[in-house]
Amino acid sequence: MHRDRYLWLLTERNLASRGGKVRVSALLEAFKSYYSYDLLERLQCVPNEQDKNNWLFRLVRSPRQARHPLYHLLLIQLLGYTAEEFFQLPDSPPDAFKPFGSKPWPCLNPVCQQFQQLSIKECQVTYDKQRSRITGTFSCTCGFTYSRLSLDSLPEDRFRIGKVKSYGQLWEKILKNFWANPTVSIEEIAKQLRVDYQTVKRQALRLGLSFPRPGPTARVAKINGELLRDTQNGQVTQPSKLESYRMAWLEAVKENPHIGRTTLERMFQRIYSWLYIYDQQWLQAHLSSWD
Repeated sequence: MHRDRYLWLLTERNLASRGGKVRVSALLEAFKSYYSYDLLERLQCVPNEQDKNNWLFRLVRSPRQARHPLYHLLLIQLLGYTAEEFFQLPDSPPDAFKPFGSKPWPCLNPVCQQFQQLSIKECQVTYDKQRSRITGTFSCTCGFTYSRLSLDSLPEDRFRIGKVKSYGQLWEKILKNFWANPTVSIEEIAKQLRVDYQTVKRQALRLGLSFPRPGPTARVAKINGELLRDTQNGQVTQPSKLESYRMAWLEAVKENPHIGRTTLERMFQRIYSWLYIYDQQWLQAHLSSWD
């Protein structure tokens, strides 16, 4: 079809997107720069700039009726072809209007054996008319699914994630293994899974993993429980226990460097409350970093 050829050539000149959306303002400006107004007036082919349905724009939209041959000749010449050359072009050029290129696409799950390998053979392309944007969604057999909004303009764009829609069963399994290992910090988990600290915490919460984790934070929880029993029994703490509570608070701070003071106080409320009552001067000194 003529329109397919037009879109292909317009895309090459950045007058249409790779998704097939014509940049009508740019096309009109290019047309006015190429042809003089006097010539177009003599040919009675001046496009009405105020009319979004003028002959030039109708020419590159889905055809509903035939257009005057002169209109086609003017546009073909603007695009750098003779009529003979234009009609020898293929109706559907290879890879035309594929906004994310041709299959296959890479898996971008860092814990998958096919990481950055071209193993994904299907791409779901959706177009949001209201926002005038195209989304490509890619799913690997490992379950990792990601999407991108912008179109691929450079080869390296294929290895860029716009949004993770599902981490998949393999990624979640690795997270669970890391989470159960007290020797691996959350920062290290985030590094290995190539996400940020808060994403690790959110996904662990979504998967119902234990809070706090095994390790230093778990020891804090144990002291939390001992403190509750001591308080309920009306016991007065020993100096050694005072050091234990201080250590528990310091470990809680160390294990949670990315959360605010209020959240930390809420997470470890019993330890915080006890120190506030019995060791307030020390506690205030160790809260100064938030002030």
